[in-house]
Formats: sequence, structure tokens, C-alpha cells
Amino acid sequence: MIKLSSPLGAAALFSLACTFYCNTLAPVCLAGQITMYPQPEPSPSTVSSEMQKLMNYDIVFVVDKSESMQRKDCFLMPDANEDITAPPERRLSRWQWCQKQIGNLFKLGGKSFPLSKLILFSDDFKVYENVGAEELASAFVTNKPRGTTQAARAIKPQLKQYFANKARFGDVTRPMLIVVISDGGLTSKLPLRRAIIEATDQMERPDEIAITFLKIGHDIRSANLERDLNKKPSHAVGKYNIVSVKDFDEINQIGLARALIDATKVQPSQPDANQQTASKDSAGTM
Repeated sequence: MIKLSSPLGAAALFSLACTFYCNTLAPVCLAGQITMYPQPEPSPSTVSSEMQKLMNYDIVFVVDKSESMQRKDCFLMPDANEDITAPPERRLSRWQWCQKQIGNLFKLGGKSFPLSKLILFSDDFKVYENVGAEELASAFVTNKPRGTTQAARAIKPQLKQYFANKARFGDVTRPMLIVVISDGGLTSKLPLRRAIIEATDQMERPDEIAITFLKIGHDIRSANLERDLNKKPSHAVGKYNIVSVKDFDEINQIGLARALIDATKVQPSQPDANQQTASKDSAGTM
């Protein structure tokens, strides 16, 4: 037990303790008071094996460019050897977080990383083809977050293009991974849900297309995103589950590369309409 001989000494110790807590133990997202975690450092085996799996996909990043992405509620964690008593400004906007984390993938995958497209969307969208690290930085600098979150307008043409390529090139067409990074407040979810259902009905294998939504921040509007996107109208049953959603806490713990690897895992198929009807009938006779 430490005894302090003066009130001034007690105040100094309390101030030091508060500084340590705020900068080390409790870096949080201000909007939701959610604990943030350092990005895991990738090991050489991660680069050689898990990143190699992603090389088999055409990867399309669809990044939210709406006004809410300006909110500065994300933090950089201090390095292990850094003086925590005098940390630099660490608060990032959601927009800056996206640029930094996608940029880290290029460091992992190198020049061979298959980022076939970067799409920035709000009320409209911009498409950047065959993006490298330099093009990525330029796209984020020249675009500023504004507008609403019209994800369907950006995603539907990519699904259409995939099936056009498949009709032209057949089985040599690479599977597509669509990575949607957004704070979750999607405008008009119904058109997007319909587009996903129509895409699954055209798929012949469950591994052709994967769509993962990575939620940035802790906006209350994003709480039921996975339920809303997977919910099917009574007359429409998608052939496969191709949508996955990860929360911000999980992304910060496992890292963006792992989140993408998880998204490529084939999910259980949707039951068809006849199976659903039979299931209801059997339930009624029990």
C-alpha cells in the first residue's frame, strides 16, 4: 500500500492513473463506448497460406462514402514501445479507418493482391478498376464522405457483370467476393435483398459469390443488418446463403484479412420452397 504525504502527491498519482487508463486500457469508440483492439500482426504463414486463398477470388471492395463516415469514433492503438504518457492524436474517422485497413491488405498480399475493383458509394458510386496501393490512396483523398447510403445501386451492377462474364467465359470465371464496408445504415434494403436473391437463383454452386458486410462503428441502425438482408419475402427463396455480417468489435480483434477469409467459407444452403412447405406440414401434424 502506497502512502502519500501530501494532497499534491495524491493528485499527481491520480492524474497518472487516469492517463494510463484512458490511453491504454480504454481506447473506445466514442459513439458506442465499445472497446477497441489492436490489429493482429500477420505472421509469414498468414501471408503465404491464408492470403493465398484470397488470390482465387476477384475481390470487389464497396466502401460507404455517406456523410456519417466522417464521424471520428475510431482509434489507433499505441505501439508496444511507445511512451503512453505523450501519445499523438489517434482518433480516426470511419473513412480514414477504411483506407488504412484496406491499405494493410496490400502490405500482406503485395502486388499480386487481387483487388479487381474499388467502389465508393453514397447517393451515386464511382468505380476504380485494378486498384493498387497508389490508386487506393488517391481515391480516398479525392473523395469526401457525403450523401446517403444507397448500397444496392453499387452492388447490383457487379452481380450482373459476374453472370455476364460467366456466360462468356464459362467455368474459368473466378468466384467473386464483394466486401461492403459501411456503418450499417443502408438506405432502401429491399432492392438489395431482391438483387441478392436473384443472384443466388442464377448460381450453380454455393462458392461462386460471397458478400460480406463489415460494419464500421456502432450505429444503432446497423443492429439488425444481417436479419434484414437475409430476410426473404414469402414468395422468394434464395438458393444459397451468400451474405455474412461482422461487427466492428470482431473485425478489430481478428483483422480485415481474417474477416475476408471467413467470408469465403461456404454457408449452409437455403431450403427450397417445397422443403419449407413440407417442414410446415410436418410441424402441424406433430
